[in-house]
Amino acid sequence: MKTIIIVSFICPLPPIQGNHLAIYQLISWLKRQGYKVIFVLQVSSLSPELRYQLEGLVERLIVIEARTLSAKKPLKQLLLKNIETFLNKGQNKFRKVFPFFKVNIRFNWSSKLSPPQRKFLDCWPETSKAVRQLAQHERPLAVFAQYIYMTPCLENLPKNVLTLTHTHDMLSRVAKEIGNKGIDTQGREITPEQERQALLRGNIIIALQEYEARLFRELVPERNTIVLGYSPPYIAEQPNSETIAGRVFMTGGNNPYNRRGLLLLCEQVWPIVLQAYPEAQLIVAGSASDTLPANTPNATALGIIDSLDREYQQACVVVNPVDLGTGLKIKTVEALCYGKALVSTPGGVEGLPGIQEDPCVVAEDWEDFAKKIIDLLQNNNLREQLEQKALAYAHTYFTEDYVYAELKQCLEERGRNF
Repeated sequence: MKTIIIVSFICPLPPIQGNHLAIYQLISWLKRQGYKVIFVLQVSSLSPELRYQLEGLVERLIVIEARTLSAKKPLKQLLLKNIETFLNKGQNKFRKVFPFFKVNIRFNWSSKLSPPQRKFLDCWPETSKAVRQLAQHERPLAVFAQYIYMTPCLENLPKNVLTLTHTHDMLSRVAKEIGNKGIDTQGREITPEQERQALLRGNIIIALQEYEARLFRELVPERNTIVLGYSPPYIAEQPNSETIAGRVFMTGGNNPYNRRGLLLLCEQVWPIVLQAYPEAQLIVAGSASDTLPANTPNATALGIIDSLDREYQQACVVVNPVDLGTGLKIKTVEALCYGKALVSTPGGVEGLPGIQEDPCVVAEDWEDFAKKIIDLLQNNNLREQLEQKALAYAHTYFTEDYVYAELKQCLEERGRNF
């Protein structure tokens, strides 16, 4: 059994957000292919419950916790502390013998050697060291770094180890396309050159979607770039018959892009929809629903729910109003796999393979977004045709065989020469 090491600062459990889902799905697929998966997780802290669940997911779990690292004082610091104590006590005794001695010197060198602050997006030295030791003992076929932040772990490994950077996003796009619009970038701004140098640490670059794969090939032509999208566990065989007329559905996590998209939907789109179709109901699920404006008419916030199946099945129209962001939009993929009529922004379908097959409708602006929702609510034939297109597209481009084809080929080629 060949070994795969995955290094991440993101815990894949629970798999309810896009990046969590991507890592969880990768682990699950590798295990189904017969690989032994070792997961190295760098975190501030990890609850006993999550640790137990992770141990059940992978063959071996290595956790690098900031709180335990901070509790360990270096030997040099301990020695200095003892010297300080000796000198400070000696100074007190000296003043008792010579009370006229007024100078008071406090020795405190050890405080300057306190453990460094652990930054969430940094690859810690202890993490890199753990990966190097694992590579020496386990002789893995490949090591995956999750996001470019973990790529220092790919350095100084045995030459026969295949090293892959699972990018999730092209981060050098963040400042230019998101930060310049005044949106919170969540500390992810880097330059193209910084991203390039990080990606050069590995052999293979994994992009989540086709458009970013082209950009990576331009930025780092020296490396092979492959696409690894998202293959949902469920693809419907036919459109659902439980659709409720007038029901519009959106789901998403509580990140700046979803919050912005939901606000624009409520302000720019929803009033136009209600004017033309007063019975319409907007249903919002996921943590993004916490930011649903309280005065939005005919709108319901569900919060985080255990399963989205019922909401997708009952939705007449699914919307993705997110107009900013990078990577692959999981909510778009899920809607198509449920065979739903989807209205999206151009950003919501960015990088999807074969998008020219029109599996959904893409709005040019917010007024057009509203018009397309209204058309689908009022015209059942149009909606049903779009549902059939969505399912045909999903069964072509979101199957596990299609999504994992390039990665499977890379691992098998290296495996033959391993």
